[in-house]
Amino acid sequence: RVHGGNVGTYGLSWSAFNSLQLATRNPPALKTIVVTHGSHDSYLNDVKYPDGLLHEDDYIIEMDTEDALPQSPDYPIDDRYFADRFDMSDGNLPWSLKFLKYPINSDFYKNNSVMYNFSSIRIPVYVVGGLHDLYCDYALRVYDGIRNFSPKVKVSIGPWQHTWPEQGHPGPTYDGKGDASRWFDQFLRGRDHGFLTEPDVTVFVQDAFKPNASIDTIPGQFRYEVWPIPEARDRSAIFFPSSNGTLPSKPLKPAPQWANIRYRAGTGAEAGWWWNIPTGDQQSLDAITDSVLLFETEPFTTSQEMLGFPEVSLIVKTTAKSASWVIRVEDVWPSGEVSLVVAGAFNGCLRNGADRPEWIVPDEEIRLNGSLRFGTWTFHKGHRLRVTVNNAIMALGWPTPYQMVTSLSVDDSRTWVKIPFVAAPAHPIVPAFTQIPYVPVVPRDGGAMKARGFFYNHTFEFATTFNRSQSSGSFHWSSGLLLNAYNNRAITAFNKESFYRDDDHPESASWYAHGLYLIVLGITPTTIDAVKVDNNGSNNNNNN
Repeated sequence: RVHGGNVGTYGLSWSAFNSLQLATRNPPALKTIVVTHGSHDSYLNDVKYPDGLLHEDDYIIEMDTEDALPQSPDYPIDDRYFADRFDMSDGNLPWSLKFLKYPINSDFYKNNSVMYNFSSIRIPVYVVGGLHDLYCDYALRVYDGIRNFSPKVKVSIGPWQHTWPEQGHPGPTYDGKGDASRWFDQFLRGRDHGFLTEPDVTVFVQDAFKPNASIDTIPGQFRYEVWPIPEARDRSAIFFPSSNGTLPSKPLKPAPQWANIRYRAGTGAEAGWWWNIPTGDQQSLDAITDSVLLFETEPFTTSQEMLGFPEVSLIVKTTAKSASWVIRVEDVWPSGEVSLVVAGAFNGCLRNGADRPEWIVPDEEIRLNGSLRFGTWTFHKGHRLRVTVNNAIMALGWPTPYQMVTSLSVDDSRTWVKIPFVAAPAHPIVPAFTQIPYVPVVPRDGGAMKARGFFYNHTFEFATTFNRSQSSGSFHWSSGLLLNAYNNRAITAFNKESFYRDDDHPESASWYAHGLYLIVLGITPTTIDAVKVDNNGSNNNNNN
């Protein structure tokens, strides 16, 4: 957005990262930014090493494939293309190899992490986040970091995954474009829409819902919130994992005991291939009793609302020099289903800081402490809160290559989980902007655009399968995406990947990925639907 020399930027994901980083540089013309699903920490809160665990997924292979494409708009296959294609100097390494080259939180990440330059942001910022997105933490982390420096920060956190508010899935949605337009109108044109007097933070507070990886609409309500939660409404509870599998409010026994976990590299896919995405029932994962520790509260006698970042402190040890610990907070329904509420992980080698790796001394106790991912949830009367601890989350985090047994110190005042329960506001206010439905707008020159050969279509198909045997696990993911068509050119993309893990040989872990882009020249609107890629990676129209 540009008006009278005033510039505002607007972006999701990568362009949100760029907008935040641009704001720290304070170019005079930049007056405001609107950022959706960005990151404050390019190492621990990004797709490369979330929570310090190496992560590989379709995005990595998609970027590698896109970097190999010829130059648009004509896509020439010539000598220059091949020279660039096979240039393996540091600046041109495929992303997958570059991330492997920088496994620690070094300047490579810090120089592109806005958290180290929060105080430099002095313009109004509109931050949009999603409860079911990998970047669910960033909105409030950015708010905490810049609110004392920016003249206005607006935060809106909905129930979505990695999408715009108006396209949000799962819903409910609202007219995010309309609210962003009003924001730009105020901070670029000077027309007052009341943002300076509006409460800063809007959060979607989820009601409990049964496990459903494909849920379309999440029960709950948007409301204005005060952040941090005022002390008068803070009902946070600390629970201490016990040797009898309970979660009492204080250690049950006078002396700590060790609870052992067998490390199985092929477990954890049920918890999702990204943090916080909607998942299916966790019962099957929790039933692997030799490799997952379970701790439960008694059934709640009244409903409990959670809003914030659960915190944990774990005293652990392992027989290997490297291990990770995965913690999940779950809702156990009276009928037996188990909903994943929020989760997080700790790389034991990064216990002293993500930029200070250190091997673990086998059988020596260490302390892990920090927060899990941000979340909201309502635990109903009769439900139980469950906390699980294990050492693998297949497809999200690369496994440790060593066979091992890890141990958690239970009945220990140093091992605890803090759940951020809150008292709901006496009179919650539903923000008016969250109740405005999105109505797509057809461009005024739509006819002229079509005559020039511009048309847009965006379809997405994907499939996942997970297989678990006694001693191994595999996870398969595939997608087909028709990106767009412009000037009689269409682009389709296909990604396919497979993860394999062997519990007895975790060092043999593998990830196979296949990326395909199909560029079709000379296409017309009448043939756009014929340009698709099936789940085998082949074009389904022999004429194209």
